[in-house]
Amino acid sequence: MFALKDRQMTFDRKKLALQATRASMKARRIAGNDYVAPVNVYDACEAHGVVVRFNDISMEGMYDRHPRPRIHISALRPLVRRNLTCAHELGHHVFGHGSTIDEMNNRSEVADHNNPIEYAANQFAYFFTMPTLGVRNALTTRGLNLSTAGAKDLFRVSSHFGVGYTTLLMHLRYGLGILSEPRFRELKKISPKEIRHDVLQSDAEDPMVLVDTAWTAPTVDLETGDFLVLPSKTSGVPKQLEPVGEVPDGFVYRAKSVGVGRVEPTALGTGLFVRVAKKSVVDDKLVGYIGLAKYRHLEDDDDE
Repeated sequence: MFALKDRQMTFDRKKLALQATRASMKARRIAGNDYVAPVNVYDACEAHGVVVRFNDISMEGMYDRHPRPRIHISALRPLVRRNLTCAHELGHHVFGHGSTIDEMNNRSEVADHNNPIEYAANQFAYFFTMPTLGVRNALTTRGLNLSTAGAKDLFRVSSHFGVGYTTLLMHLRYGLGILSEPRFRELKKISPKEIRHDVLQSDAEDPMVLVDTAWTAPTVDLETGDFLVLPSKTSGVPKQLEPVGEVPDGFVYRAKSVGVGRVEPTALGTGLFVRVAKKSVVDDKLVGYIGLAKYRHLEDDDDE
């Protein structure tokens, strides 16, 4: 832990990034995770004694230290963005920072690169969600070479870690330093929407999770309306999903109801729990789940 009183002071970014990386590893251990597998940040927050709530608020997130550690996340952002934001706020908790408010912006990173407190929380978030060993393992098991890997290949990796495609690219380029600048610029030109269109072969606007045969996480987190692409048919379709059809990359399903179900794609040789949360309507707009994170998968009374 450390304390930084002057938010505008100059600081050693390399040293601070190393501290954040080590803190993320320790935080993973406390939450019962290793340094390779994807981690569910909301479950991890519970292990750290931090309550997480999704709200209809116009900011990225907020960390409240007193009277009890609590994180507030904006439901106005996509789920993968909320995952990183929550990890960022958990970083504030782990570093012993005081209460903070992180405002919305249009960048992939959550906060100011020139602010040591926010920089530390950012670095923590990236390495907590995408640990070095985990990312290297994800690339190796998929046989990916970053000099030739395509956008869809890396979208699969970002799905694996529950982060956004652009977020993964930034981490590969600036956090891990294993993606060249020319390749970063080239891949960044391709939008998640274009990748989604390529996979689903339609102009669907809802988010998509792309599961492949190298997937190791025991769960897949979705919200109603989201698309799930499995590498093969599942032996049973839980009530939370509805089949959409077959595409070159696998079989497409759509999250239709809240709850937890199980799929067993034959290509994986194991089963996955699919956890679906309900989207909310705010000012006639469909936004993410609103409520306590630990209740996000509870079925409604009227769900059949």
